[in-house]
Amino acid sequence: MSSDDDMTTLPNGSKVRNPKKCGNCGATENLRKCNKCMAEAYCSRDCQVAHWKQHKFMCKLSCKLNKAGNSMEALQVIMQLQMKGTQPDGSPIQSSALMFTHAGPVSTNDTKMPPGVPDNFLYIRKASSKYVSLKEGKREFGEAVYKKLLDELMGNKAEWERFFNFPANQTHAGDACMALDELASIYNGRGDYENCEKVLDMMEFLLTFVKKHDNGSAQYDLSNFTKRHEYRILNTRYNMNLELNRYDQNISIMREGVAFEERHKVITQLKLSFKNMFKGMADCWNLMGRTPKVNAKRIDKVSDDTLLQLLESPDKMQKEFREMNPQVYREWEKEVDRKVADDFGVSVEELQINDGKMTLQRCANCNKVEPGLGEFKRCIQCKTVVYCGKDCQKKHWKAGHKKVCVKK
Repeated sequence: MSSDDDMTTLPNGSKVRNPKKCGNCGATENLRKCNKCMAEAYCSRDCQVAHWKQHKFMCKLSCKLNKAGNSMEALQVIMQLQMKGTQPDGSPIQSSALMFTHAGPVSTNDTKMPPGVPDNFLYIRKASSKYVSLKEGKREFGEAVYKKLLDELMGNKAEWERFFNFPANQTHAGDACMALDELASIYNGRGDYENCEKVLDMMEFLLTFVKKHDNGSAQYDLSNFTKRHEYRILNTRYNMNLELNRYDQNISIMREGVAFEERHKVITQLKLSFKNMFKGMADCWNLMGRTPKVNAKRIDKVSDDTLLQLLESPDKMQKEFREMNPQVYREWEKEVDRKVADDFGVSVEELQINDGKMTLQRCANCNKVEPGLGEFKRCIQCKTVVYCGKDCQKKHWKAGHKKVCVKK
């Protein structure tokens, strides 16, 4: 982190870095700072005049931001500039390169962070930018960037906790949570439940700060964001416990999920909501004549012992069905696949491909596993094999891929 000696404190209490070289020629001696913004320096009057055309816009922007009393006022300055659309020379405003923290604005070009801002703060920017830049259905290809962010947050959790405790950093906690939500989906789809659990724990950690600093303002309301992600965490944990046969842990999750849907009816619910799952299990239980009879609309009236039996019953019945009538079971599975595919508007083949799309690929030459989805590049012609680099691609081409590679 930057030391206080590298910073200049402005009248409003914010800090800017002391420039180390001339903004025009790059000289490092006899530097005098711009009297207005204090963010640029020059070795002579001639250099300052020569650089003014380039420096003018950022100088005025810095002055306005330095006068801002809080992060909201700074955000309003940026919004006004975005509405204007261009700099004085006609070039587009790169306002997205600036992020606001309790310690002042941070640029994506910065190599040192202000005091109180974690050294790897820009990991959040990289992960959220990757998430936003990819289309829905392709966002898993940012896995390597999302994982890098997770490792940083876990490795320096105490430092990040101090940073997120400032209200001005609320949106950064939300951006990190958004990227990690995709990483949780990747691990869950791959069956890597140990790492999925770590991601969900970190998401809950981040959401505590988003909620803590939410003042209910109509202009800056993240309450719906928080609810959506809390709901997704519940659903992911529920499905993960099903795969691991941890039915007892789903007792509290099922109760919490049903109560959550009752409290937040405006939140878009999953196609298979907790209330629908509970109703389906309760109806099936009652039709089979099991005791005690369960009220499908009142989960609060169901004991933990009965609810545990309800949660276990679908898998038990499915297992019995498969053993008693294997042929009929296979036909039933195909019918279920067709219905699910229809619900999502895809073919059964596409559904089966999607089931395995979270699998990491191996280099066709050296058998190395890619560190994240989409990190290895496919053969541009046949698109059936991937390589970790050009050397492996060339070796595999000579070793025999040339004979079987067919353009698709």
